[in-house]
Amino acid sequence: MQNSAKKRIQNHLAYKLGQAMIHFNKEKKGGGDTGAISNSL
Repeated sequence: MQNSAKKRIQNHLAYKLGQAMIHFNKEKKGGGDTGAISNSL
């Protein structure tokens, strides 16, 4: 049971990291509609 919870947390963090990286890349390029992504962080 604990193993599945640990896996779920790891997956969630990996997802959030991916979202943050997408947001960072869009910000760095200076454009794009990043409102939806930045609001979810």
